[in-house]
Amino acid sequence: MLATRVSRARWVATSLLVSALSATAMLVLSGLGFGLGFLSATQDASMVGEFAVAGLALLPLVLCVVGAAILAYGRATGTWWVWVLLVASMPVGLYGPLLNLPGALLDAEPFGLVPAVPGEELSPAPLAWMSGVALALLALGATAFRKRDLAA
Repeated sequence: MLATRVSRARWVATSLLVSALSATAMLVLSGLGFGLGFLSATQDASMVGEFAVAGLALLPLVLCVVGAAILAYGRATGTWWVWVLLVASMPVGLYGPLLNLPGALLDAEPFGLVPAVPGEELSPAPLAWMSGVALALLALGATAFRKRDLAA
């Protein structure tokens, strides 16, 4: 890939495209897996497609993490803090209610912002906000990477 000349914008764009497409595929496949598990348990095939599409509700959140990683890489700050945020949010989301953690902490946890579809009604507002944040992070990261001084 690096045998020919590639602009920074194109390199970042292709990296983001691969990230977005692979995340989309994995979310649909994981939703399909949940749907097939539901089919196996209930013999009701009506929810298989709904589970497959419901997995896409997490896509704006995944793109926010990708955007944060691109921003960290573009600013050359290291991506460790993105991993800390991601790993710290998982136990808070899973065990926060059991441990009676403060409501403000539970509200700040990113996975709690995504509606639990298909069990809940899909609320487009949080997904739209997360999509906007993801686009802003991606744009800031791409701009920062374009201006970054790369040492050989």
